[in-house]
Amino acid sequence: MVTIQPVINLNQLSSTTNLSNLLRVGQTLNISIDKVNDNQAIISLGKEKILADVTADAKLKPGPAQVTVKQVEPSLILSIKQDAQPKTMTQGQMIQSALKVLLPNQSPVQQTTQQFQQILQGQNLPPQIQSQLQTLLDEMFKPLQKNGQQLKERIENSGLFFEAKLKASLAHFDAQTQSKLNKDFKHQLLQLKQAAQNIQISNPKEESALKELSKTIDQAISRTTYSQIQNLENRYLSGYEFLQADQKQQPIENTLEFRKSQQNTEEDVWEVIANLKSEADETVIKFRYTEPDQLKIWLWSSDEQAMTQWQQRSEEISQFLQNEIGIQNVRINTSHQKPIANDALKSVALIDIKV
Repeated sequence: MVTIQPVINLNQLSSTTNLSNLLRVGQTLNISIDKVNDNQAIISLGKEKILADVTADAKLKPGPAQVTVKQVEPSLILSIKQDAQPKTMTQGQMIQSALKVLLPNQSPVQQTTQQFQQILQGQNLPPQIQSQLQTLLDEMFKPLQKNGQQLKERIENSGLFFEAKLKASLAHFDAQTQSKLNKDFKHQLLQLKQAAQNIQISNPKEESALKELSKTIDQAISRTTYSQIQNLENRYLSGYEFLQADQKQQPIENTLEFRKSQQNTEEDVWEVIANLKSEADETVIKFRYTEPDQLKIWLWSSDEQAMTQWQQRSEEISQFLQNEIGIQNVRINTSHQKPIANDALKSVALIDIKV
């Protein structure tokens, strides 16, 4: 508690009762500040209404307050006890606090998907909810083709940028904006949750079937939000998850790290390290692009069979990249050691570049 003294100087009493005969220095009293106007305030002390002169440095607000008697004669002086201002939290402390709140109520995409499948098969869900849930699962298991544009869309629709899309929609909202929101994973989860809640309100008999679904949806939303906050904690490393279509029980956890030469020159150097990790194996791909027309790629995997396939198909991959992105000088190497980032290059946040 912080005492601001003097705060209130009671020169006149609006009652005939002589409070100075009843009060003692050091007493703590509960009062109510009824009205504050410039340098005066009307306060309630018990049943008494008191007109008080307020010092210029006092910042009073209507409402309950606690005061201490500082002086009784020749005039009554009270000082108000105010709670100390809370310490300002740093961004890191706020992030850690948010992560602690979300951590118990989130689950990996693999577990969430299994729960969704069990609910879909075992619970007697309303047809509308069944359809929405099945559409969501189909989208989660959608195979990722060898297409850079599709990878870009998968990351954009992962839910990591949902709030950014909402903010952009405030400035301009049209059919295209709505379409982008509808494709967003977090938006789809929120829509499914809202539909389930609406049915529970209108038809309480369905509550038991939808209760487990709502809990799993909350876990999936918390997982996405948890990933978003982690990206704030380390803005130079962006992580996301998606499932393999042919192995529905095994997710792939991916991270992308972007780096760039620190000085803008005619031959800027860009570096991207993609880390793809599953329960079975890990793959790291390092891309190094030097303007205007040179791309080097290092491939490493804990799966020896994958390494052999890459060696055998390096020319095919090189030709594919030349055709897809228009870079004629593409060089692919398989590495016996896991590629690492070049510390001489500056880390770049995903939000600062175009995916």
